[in-house]
Amino acid sequence: MTTFFHNTFPKPPDYTSELNTIEIISYFATSLFGKNTEEDIIWDIAKNCIGKLGLEDCVIYLFDNKQENLLQKAAYGPKNPVNFEIYKPIVIPKGKGIVGTVAKTGVAEVIENTSDDIRYIVDDECRLSEITVPIIYNSEILGVIDSEHAQRAFYRDWHLQILTAIANLCANKIYGVRIKEKLQEKEQKLALFQEKIEALKNQKQSFRLPLSSTGGTQFFPVEEIIRLEADRNYTILYLTDKRKFVSSKTLKEYEITLTNHQFLRVHKSHLVNQKHIVSLSANRESLILKDASEVEISRRKKEEVYEHLGI
Repeated sequence: MTTFFHNTFPKPPDYTSELNTIEIISYFATSLFGKNTEEDIIWDIAKNCIGKLGLEDCVIYLFDNKQENLLQKAAYGPKNPVNFEIYKPIVIPKGKGIVGTVAKTGVAEVIENTSDDIRYIVDDECRLSEITVPIIYNSEILGVIDSEHAQRAFYRDWHLQILTAIANLCANKIYGVRIKEKLQEKEQKLALFQEKIEALKNQKQSFRLPLSSTGGTQFFPVEEIIRLEADRNYTILYLTDKRKFVSSKTLKEYEITLTNHQFLRVHKSHLVNQKHIVSLSANRESLILKDASEVEISRRKKEEVYEHLGI
């Protein structure tokens, strides 16, 4: 601890001023600036920040809501022998051990002598003192910062004060990252949905209705079909440019095919293309179409037709 004060913030042992504490926390906040993933955030705290405090050991746990346990995700000291690896990472259930208890209660703990605490869980080696601080955002436990030291009663009030501040900074950063990730996920889903809608639109626009006659089969783009009219077991199709086609299929068969292409059954004898509807007659009893034809709306179909037309 003396080494920390001489090398980083020169102060007498076991003492840190309010100004000095602010300087340390400011350093941590600056170090975390620009870290945009959970991994970057916790490793920066473990390797760059905690190291400045002169601690022997530090492990950062993240809480798994589904499994209800804490996973070692970043470390400093013996638990981190090289690069960004953790030596024999362990999993601690919520409520078990000192780390699990702090995650459950949301209250930081300083253990002066771990040999007197039955909750103490030995990780890489046994140490005599431990400080554990929860990472909390809006009462939600996100993780835990845990540090151990070989010296009994090593940790002081200023350790708790600074680690609590670091945990708060960490919580804000992690929550921000998670919100951003959720937003990006929603945007990706929306983009995918829009792509599917666009593909469906293109599919509908490119759909051509096959019409068979004695002369063969012709394919008509649906946008060229203004309306269809039942004539006993036949169907008369009225097309743009005053064209007309008689089919041996029933109107019901065409209704099944064309309903998904914005065709509306307005009468037992009439199926109209909504894109060709110009207006509603003055008495609201029929539809006026682009070819100037007038199609009656049956009494039982009125409510459905009005709903489709938004009137």
